[in-house]
Amino acid sequence: MNATTYTRHAETRTQQRGTRKGDIRLIQELGTPVDADTWLMRSRDVAREVASRKREIQMLERLRNRKVVIRDERLITACPSRPADQKHALRRGRKKGYL
Repeated sequence: MNATTYTRHAETRTQQRGTRKGDIRLIQELGTPVDADTWLMRSRDVAREVASRKREIQMLERLRNRKVVIRDERLITACPSRPADQKHALRRGRKKGYL
């Protein structure tokens, strides 16, 4: 998407209506195009995106405290990681300069 320039009218109206520049970008990316220069953020669009993000959140929750080891582009192991293991791994990573 190209950077959108704002007319004086658009600057005034978006400020009056509490619409942020990020909101405009989201509507263009996620909303429904009505014609070549108009987008509409419908309830259906919002519901779709909320459901998608909920799935992402559920996946992140499921992956909490998991560790994977990949060496030479080969998965060695994937396992749960206890707090003590995490502390040890983080300390080792700092010593090696990764963190």
